[in-house]
Amino acid sequence: MSRSSDTIARSGRRIAASLAGSAALLLGGWYALSGAEPQPPPPAAEPELAVALGVRPADVDPARRTFDDFDPRPDHVAASPPPIEPVPEDMLTPERRAWLADPGPRFEVDTSAQARTEAARAAATAELQRALDGQRSGLLRACGGKDSRGVFLQATFGADGKLLARQFADNGSAAAVSECLQSQPFAMSIPPPGVELTVRGVVAPP
Repeated sequence: MSRSSDTIARSGRRIAASLAGSAALLLGGWYALSGAEPQPPPPAAEPELAVALGVRPADVDPARRTFDDFDPRPDHVAASPPPIEPVPEDMLTPERRAWLADPGPRFEVDTSAQARTEAARAAATAELQRALDGQRSGLLRACGGKDSRGVFLQATFGADGKLLARQFADNGSAAAVSECLQSQPFAMSIPPPGVELTVRGVVAPP
């Protein structure tokens, strides 16, 4: 019975020693942590150079490619910009006041004249091509270029319909033929277009 009591006593002492050692380690760790100097706070972020120099940061970044109100739908119509406010009278320069008082003559586009010019250009192009179609074989045969491709003629007609200038050109493969055609006599006229026109025709299709 005494031997069993001794064993229990020794086990109790060992457990008590282990608990005491653990408590000592905990107290030592707490003391070491509590005695350390506190870490200094991180330095405050310095302002950007532009802000430090007194420049106000932009409300909108122009380099930003996306916008909060962007609508990718193809039928989306962007909002119209605000109207431009007129400059107050007392802020106008003397030159601006003089111009507002007398802005000079206004030039209006004559759309009917433009339509007549385009119609005359289309008619001149058709007449030039008709003449080239009738003379193509003779012109190319005279210059040894009956098998040439990509030869064109640019012709300028006066308001009276007479041929003023002509220039044969090629796509780079018939330079000798174009030079020969330029030296050949070529005369034609078109119905008076009323304005000077420059049109282009095809001698040998590309």
